[in-house]
Amino acid sequence: MPSITGCFHAYSMLPLSLPTNTIIPIHCWRRPTPAPPQLRIIENRPTPWSVPDYLQHCAGSGLLPRLVVGCGLTPELVRIADSISGIPCSLGHDHRHDLTLNIEREAAPDLLMDLVTFRGSPLYEARNRLDTIVFEFVGGERNQAPSEQRVTAWFSAAFELLVNNGQIEFYNSNTRDQAIAESIMRKVGFDQIRRRRIGAPTVLAGTTFLLAIKP
Repeated sequence: MPSITGCFHAYSMLPLSLPTNTIIPIHCWRRPTPAPPQLRIIENRPTPWSVPDYLQHCAGSGLLPRLVVGCGLTPELVRIADSISGIPCSLGHDHRHDLTLNIEREAAPDLLMDLVTFRGSPLYEARNRLDTIVFEFVGGERNQAPSEQRVTAWFSAAFELLVNNGQIEFYNSNTRDQAIAESIMRKVGFDQIRRRRIGAPTVLAGTTFLLAIKP
C-alpha cells in the first residue's frame, strides 16, 4: 500500500507515521451515515460556500479562485479506521479563501461530491473560472491508490474548470503515483509539469508535489 499522508478523508492515504504492522479492517468502511459535523467557525467565511458566492467573494476581494479537492473545514473528524483519527489540514491551511470539495461529510467541505461528477453540479458554474486546483493527498476507494481511470477523470475535470494559464497541484508522497499522475497530466493537455518541494512550516516540509499549467 502506498505510504501517503494528508487530510484524512476518503480521498487520503495512510499517514507516513503509522506502524508497519497496522491492520486496517475493510469492514470499517461500511459505517452508518454520521451526524453532521460540528463546524469550525471562521470569521467572514460562510459554512459552506456556495459556488456563486465564492466566485463573487474572490472577485470582490481581488483573490484568485482556488478549489481544494480532498479537504474541508474539519478533516480531523474523519476516521479512516476505528482506532485512527484524522488531523487538521496537513498543508496547514484553514481554507478561509478556498472552495473545498470532498466525498466525506465529516470533513465539512463546501461541496460534498466527487469531482468526476462536476458536470450537472453547482461546480459547473466555475468552468473556465478557477485559477488553481489542488489535489490534497487524494486516494481511491477503501484508502487504496487511485486508479489511472479515476486520476484521468479528475485531471480532465480540472482542465475544464481552470482558466488558461491556471495551475494544478497534485500532492502525493508516493513516487509511483506521481509518475502516473505526470503521464496523465500530459495526456490531458497540461504542460510545464515540474516537481516542487513543500516548504516549512508544515509537517510535510520537503515532500515533493507536482505542479502543471493549463496552456
